[in-house]
Amino acid sequence: MTRVGLALGASWLGGVSYCRNLLEAILALPDRRIEPVLLVGRRADNGILAALPPVEVIRTGLLDRLTPRWGARKVWQQVFGRDPLMGRFLRSHGIDVLSHSDFLGTGAAPPAICWIPDLQHRQLPQFSRASQRWYRDHNISLQCRHATRIILSSHDAERELARFQPSCVGKARVLQFVAQPRVSAATPDLETLRERYGIGNAYFHVPNQFWAHKNHRLILDALAVLKARGDPVLVVSTGPTTDYRDPQHFARLMAHADAIGVQSCFRALGVIPYGDLVGLMVNAVAVINPSRAEGWSTSVEEAKSLGKQVILSDLPVHREQAPPGGIYFGVDDASGLAEAMQVLWTTYDVDADGERRTRAQRDLPARVEAFGRAYQDIVLELADV
Repeated sequence: MTRVGLALGASWLGGVSYCRNLLEAILALPDRRIEPVLLVGRRADNGILAALPPVEVIRTGLLDRLTPRWGARKVWQQVFGRDPLMGRFLRSHGIDVLSHSDFLGTGAAPPAICWIPDLQHRQLPQFSRASQRWYRDHNISLQCRHATRIILSSHDAERELARFQPSCVGKARVLQFVAQPRVSAATPDLETLRERYGIGNAYFHVPNQFWAHKNHRLILDALAVLKARGDPVLVVSTGPTTDYRDPQHFARLMAHADAIGVQSCFRALGVIPYGDLVGLMVNAVAVINPSRAEGWSTSVEEAKSLGKQVILSDLPVHREQAPPGGIYFGVDDASGLAEAMQVLWTTYDVDADGERRTRAQRDLPARVEAFGRAYQDIVLELADV
């Protein structure tokens, strides 16, 4: 059994859902040949670990940010393109492949797989400072030079990487993850959600953090179009309301909603319990993702796995994700979004929605197995070298 170490470091903290989906896909393989091992810092939050499937966990101070040992690793990586401290630690614990972490160096043992979720800073440079773009470019360049393999979540991201680092193409592998939202008897029903959040019987759900490139403003403008027609609808949005690149972004959005008179049509709930989020998605008329850039949208994948219809921006990556029955609109086309919302609002049928969910649940195990097998193949390709 090949032991693959998944480093749940600082870069993963926003991707715990991704980690859970990957681990569950690996563990579901009927003929599994790899053994996932979580590598975490000594300071790692036990609550995060409790949300993940039960696998072996190895703690190390090498993954604790801003400590002397972590700093020593970074100096070696930046100056020499190597990470001998982590390499020695991994070998002492029988790790055959390091995954979704930093590079260890050209020809290092064990081999290392770096994960580049997206290249949004290159697709939308206006949403980050020049220093942030430089730092991201620099890190990607080091990964391409010194990692054994690079995992990307979409062919769209692979094309962008090829434009930026053509020499990295041979190392790149595309791994399109499959979301596995957890629906159970404890998932709240519509009546419970109405009482808990003060929402109506019908609403659209936008499960995206309030970052500038997520394009929530277009939803507000679409709501204004519908309200002007005399067809107001409700949009419920969940996710963190802070954008580290632009701390005033959420306040400006809410001021815009007030200025155009749609504040009663848009409910921003912020971060809510995961079970409530799944319940909101299950009971929504449809899911909306108006984003200007994605690596591989988690909200779109969750909607696919739940059989929900999706209204989404017309991006190459969204076309690649291809949610069944997806309706696409231009990223600046508020009227197009309003039209799509109106169509699904007036034609929504609870029974048809239930049938789509049943089909999605039936198809999900095969999709998850394909995801797990694709990842296993990437790991074994290195383990067999």
